Amino acid sequence: MTIDALHCEILTYLLRTEAVSWPGGLTELTVLDNWRGQKAARWMAESMGYRRAITLDGTAVGTRGIPVNRAGHYVGKKEDFESHLRAGRCAHEDVRHLVLASLKNAELKAIIAEFLRATTKAVIVDEVFDANELDLALVWLAAEEGLSVTVIGDPWQALYDFRGARPDLVPGMVEAGAFTTYPVSRSFRFTTDTMRTVAEKARSGAPVSLATSADIAECDVVLARKWKDLWDVADCVLPLSFGRLANQTDYYGLRWPRVLVSLGPSSGVGTGAVSRLIWPRLVG
Repeated sequence: MTIDALHCEILTYLLRTEAVSWPGGLTELTVLDNWRGQKAARWMAESMGYRRAITLDGTAVGTRGIPVNRAGHYVGKKEDFESHLRAGRCAHEDVRHLVLASLKNAELKAIIAEFLRATTKAVIVDEVFDANELDLALVWLAAEEGLSVTVIGDPWQALYDFRGARPDLVPGMVEAGAFTTYPVSRSFRFTTDTMRTVAEKARSGAPVSLATSADIAECDVVLARKWKDLWDVADCVLPLSFGRLANQTDYYGLRWPRVLVSLGPSSGVGTGAVSRLIWPRLVG
């Protein structure tokens, strides 16, 4: 499972055992990726004051206003946010906050430890350098409870800054936990000389070009880091986006033998930054 799914299982267990109380006594939640598209949610930049956030007051779930410290889609008004909570709706960020707050409560931490012991024989965490403070706290708790714990990762592949990844904390955890370390001596992913060269250039920050305009006609799908690049390449490229009905965005379904979405000559492959593809000038 994903570690976010584990967070949800832990929170559900706390609610079902009445260790934590949700507004209205709910024990089953609808967990959203984020608040985008939900009623009363709007885009808020860092300079746009306060938003509503979830809290754990003792063992009761509540809310409070906090400054917007990262741009995103949020619910600003207390009554709107609490209406979502009474309906059992929250975001993954809210789940993470509640589980982390529970780990800071000695009684709730003991209940979470009991849950891990009762349900889990071993923990294997892939891409551990994408873990945030909560993720690492759960890994550490599992190790403390005597579970077999294995962590796997490469600091070059730490991409999840948006969910608070703390790759800097991993070496300390490995050292403090007396983990046995097995270094990977060679790449099993980049097997050819060309692939290794591209990887080395990307890691050093040098531009990387994987396709020319002539090559693009032979591609099935091409991605770009910047929107401008979608219009500056071959005419055979059709820029597309796919909205999600759950997010209340427009959805356009097309059936094509091949769908092409373009990239510029220097894509910066290896940075983990891929643009959000949108649908312009094509409808009608």
